[in-house]
Amino acid sequence: MRVVLGLGCDRGTSLETVRKYMGTPAVAEAAALLASRGELVVEKHKYRGPDGKNATVSIARLNDG
Repeated sequence: MRVVLGLGCDRGTSLETVRKYMGTPAVAEAAALLASRGELVVEKHKYRGPDGKNATVSIARLNDG
């Protein structure tokens, strides 16, 4: 199975700003789905680093067809 990762990070951008440009407040999920043209396998997973900053990741199955 080939997959695509969608990544997001905590940059102080409001969810409404992201929604305006991406059509969804969930950047990691949207990036994975857009790049893969497939289906979401792992919904947004949030990680807080030792520096206190957040990162998110989502995984989508790559649609080869």
